[in-house]
Amino acid sequence: MTNKALTHNGTSHLKPQFNGEASDVCEVEIKFLVPKRPDNTPDKSIFSLIQNNFRSLGWIKTTERKTLYTRQLDTHDMGLLALGTTVRVRAESKSHDLSDISTPDVCIKFGKSEDDNGALRRSEFEARIADFHRVDLHPLFKKYPKDEFPELHTALEGVKEKDLREFFRIECIRTRHLVDFPEDVHGIKGKRFVGELLLDDVVFVLDAPGLPYPIIFNHDLEVEMEALFKPCDYDTHPDAGKYISSPMTAAESGLAMANASAHIQKASGNVLTANNMSKAERGFITLPHALECLQDSVLRNPATPKKRHITSAFVATDKAANDSKPHHNLDTDFGYVVRERNGTDPTPKVA
Repeated sequence: MTNKALTHNGTSHLKPQFNGEASDVCEVEIKFLVPKRPDNTPDKSIFSLIQNNFRSLGWIKTTERKTLYTRQLDTHDMGLLALGTTVRVRAESKSHDLSDISTPDVCIKFGKSEDDNGALRRSEFEARIADFHRVDLHPLFKKYPKDEFPELHTALEGVKEKDLREFFRIECIRTRHLVDFPEDVHGIKGKRFVGELLLDDVVFVLDAPGLPYPIIFNHDLEVEMEALFKPCDYDTHPDAGKYISSPMTAAESGLAMANASAHIQKASGNVLTANNMSKAERGFITLPHALECLQDSVLRNPATPKKRHITSAFVATDKAANDSKPHHNLDTDFGYVVRERNGTDPTPKVA
């Protein structure tokens, strides 16, 4: 059965199966950032408040936890970012260990717009690839042929794999709840609204020449709700196919997202900050300051080799804890991030 959502311009969009027959793609989501404590550490208790509230109401139907590893790419002059386009390669690990990363994919996003009610919409094209360490755009072009998806080919016109380089990595410890909202909450009579509630612990890292461990240059907590109009291609839960939204107009999905947003904010104690930037955008915004602070020891990587060892800030040696020189010259000490995860369960607890 085909389930379709409508974009802001009224055209039909369906998030396709990986490497299958593709249709046009649009994601609809809302995003928040969790406030930080006086010591500049994000307040993880907010995650517990939200998920415990949703669980007590019986809205959470499935839950999974994983770590997502992202290599954020662009041309040497950040030309794609300047046009509002981001490109990444990502893989996942359910054991939070780089030794068992799986399901790598390449993804390009562009065309972001924001509804009056705060819902974000943007085109998202993604395809599975064979190797997390190697950039490969061919699966995208094969999955989305030019005559059907000219906007994708225009966005990447003239861009070759050799033109893309890794600027930084994103390591996201994700708790994903599949939420089935009651009709009296989402506000669309006769419709069903299901969303992915994502609680993301996000660390932005880059390699430092001469150091055996990566440097953490930003850390934040993101709360996200994405409308779900078909089962997620990554969701292996046996009940995943039971929970999808009804077809909706743009106005209906916007209203449902606004009502979901209001409840998330209320569950948090009304402390969340509305956020319209993706993880990639936040990384690119904070990267220049980190490079300036570390200009004596950090150089942005040249064109990424086909094979590259990827290290993890979460499993780095104790020396990566920022307790000692040489990279204590960042304005913020992110040592607590590493100390917190070494030898501990990195995922938020669910009551």
